[in-house]
This record gives sequence, structure tokens and C-alpha cells, in this order.
Amino acid sequence: MKKFLLFVILILPFAMLAACERTESDNTKEETSETRYSERNNETENSGEDYDLAKIGVEINGELFTIEMEDNSSADALAEKLVEADLNLKLSEYGGFEKVGDLPWTLERNDENITTSPGDVILYQGNKITIYYAENTWDFTKLGKIVGADEDRFKQLMTLDEIEVRFFIDDK
Repeated sequence: MKKFLLFVILILPFAMLAACERTESDNTKEETSETRYSERNNETENSGEDYDLAKIGVEINGELFTIEMEDNSSADALAEKLVEADLNLKLSEYGGFEKVGDLPWTLERNDENITTSPGDVILYQGNKITIYYAENTWDFTKLGKIVGADEDRFKQLMTLDEIEVRFFIDDK
């Protein structure tokens, strides 16, 4: 019995210490996209470049739009890729509600069951990017939303069989 009590007295403080350490490290892992954007913007400011990575530009068949980026690691990764270089793609019709094209790389997925709306920019299967012009419900990763577009003109552009798209970081 003495051995058991001695064992409990010696082991209990270590177990409690380990539990506290795990909780502290879990808390330090919590990070918002806003923090990541802020850190990246500070890094680019220090290098003499200044970007707003919460919004990126998209040119669709020569017409310019702005995408407000989502708060997830997939949107962050796309923005980081666009700091390196613009992304030019041809997007093709799919299903009567979206245009889809292959990405040259794979991005981390943050899939959720969502219903899209016109202007949603979606990551599909980690290696395809889609722009929606109608509703669809599925498990997707939302990257952002095209904002400020004339709804009729946007739909007109999106109903072409194939569109040329350029995603880019707009220099301030």
C-alpha cells in the first residue's frame, strides 16, 4: 500500500503538469486568418512591397473584379501563391451553374457543406478552381466572393462556353 501511495504522489504532479502544457500549446496554435493576413502584410511591408491579401483581383475576359477572400487556410495559400505570380486559366462550363479550371498546384482543403451563390470562388477537390454564377449545394472550400459586380453583366460573362481568367494581387 505504501508503494502505491508513493507511486501516486510521485506520478500525479507530472500528470498534472503534462495536462497543463498540452492546454497551453493548444491555445498558442489558435490563429485567425486576420492574424495571418496581418503578419503577411507586415512581412511584405518590410520587404518594400505592400499588398492587401484579404482582397485579390480577378480579370474575366478583360473585365476587372475584386474577390473578398474567405477566412481559411486555403484562401491564405491561394493569396500567397498569387504574391509570387499571377494565375492565368481557362475555365470551362460545367453543369449550367459554374465555370471550372485546373490549378497548377494543390491547395489544402477546408470543405464544408455549402450552397453557392453567384460570384462565389470555390476550391474543388483541392486542385480545381470554380466561379459560380448560380446556386449549387455540395462539400466545397470557399475561397472568396466576387464583390461589386453588375449582376447582369457578370451572368452574361459567365454564360460563355469558356472564359479566360487572371487571378492577381492588386498592388497598392
